[in-house]
Amino acid sequence: MSLKITHIIYDDKFLDAAYTAFEKAYPNQNEFILFTNSKKLNYIKLFRPKTLPSYYLYSSYLLRQSIKADIVIFHTLNENNLRVLNALPKSIKTIWLGWGYDYYDLIKGTFLKEKTLNYQASMLDKHPIKLKSIIKALVLPKINKLKLINKIDIFSPVLYEDYLLVKQNIKNFTPRYVSWNYGTLEDDLIRGFDGKSINGENILLGNSASLTNNHLDAFELLKTLNLGSRKVITPLSYGNLSYKNYIIEQGEIALGSAFTPLVDFMPIDDYIKTLQSCSIVVMNHLRQQALGNIVIALYLGAKVFLNKENPVYQFFINLDAFVYDIESLEFEMSSKLTQSQIDRNRQILQNYWGRKVSLDKTYNLINATLN
Repeated sequence: MSLKITHIIYDDKFLDAAYTAFEKAYPNQNEFILFTNSKKLNYIKLFRPKTLPSYYLYSSYLLRQSIKADIVIFHTLNENNLRVLNALPKSIKTIWLGWGYDYYDLIKGTFLKEKTLNYQASMLDKHPIKLKSIIKALVLPKINKLKLINKIDIFSPVLYEDYLLVKQNIKNFTPRYVSWNYGTLEDDLIRGFDGKSINGENILLGNSASLTNNHLDAFELLKTLNLGSRKVITPLSYGNLSYKNYIIEQGEIALGSAFTPLVDFMPIDDYIKTLQSCSIVVMNHLRQQALGNIVIALYLGAKVFLNKENPVYQFFINLDAFVYDIESLEFEMSSKLTQSQIDRNRQILQNYWGRKVSLDKTYNLINATLN
């Protein structure tokens, strides 16, 4: 059976992996549409999507005339993609491939720990919402995501645990869950360094200059430990600039010369060498984040410490992987994973992100949508 599968995308590094997966499973049946006024692509390298001008997003008529498909796949549900969803007739099957930021706003509660919350509050006091932002919101009011959410047939977030969180927080949530992920272990996550292992004793802390890393709260724990000659390597090359500068300042106060911020983007080979120097990985997020870094660290043989409230922790525990609660860091940091534990973690990664598994998941995603 021949299908027309339309992908509503934006220019992002994950889309090359998506193109590869769907073209392998359903060759010549995919159309990728990008709403943009620019001819330049910054991240997509493997294919040239169909581009439509951004003003189409504000015309239901133009959107319906432009999108004729059996299935429409939304790569995130950002503001633009919500406008497309709003315009689609109910007869078109829809899939939402969630990225995290596009569904965590639907989950009640905070993802910040005490010290990070206090920092956020102090920043809001210094930088109140600007009048310009209020006027923009009035002129271009946001689409109500909650009113549209049940137009989705299949919701595939990063983890099943994320699906459960969304379902628990939205009354009468109807989209069904099907597992699908961007990229494969062999072609994306460990490409070029398969077989490599940890060769140092350092600590990796967090993955970006974003509040949800809860760096300040992690510093409180780390400064009480005997770090010896270990460096606390902290990636801050992307995210919020003022937060990055504050974390650099506070990291030096809390950890002294052990604190080693990564402030510039690094070539992937150099970054992997840096990860290889870290036998301990501390991710203090309360939400799904940094999964790529966690997967790489587990493959290399690092001991990964996660917050118990983070669904990623429960995800790996459910798979019987060897991961640890941050609260056990003091007692567990002196020992390394055994080779059998490393092999077990690698097999789990292969079973979930392997090339053949990815192909099967793509077939299953489309079949489930049609049935």
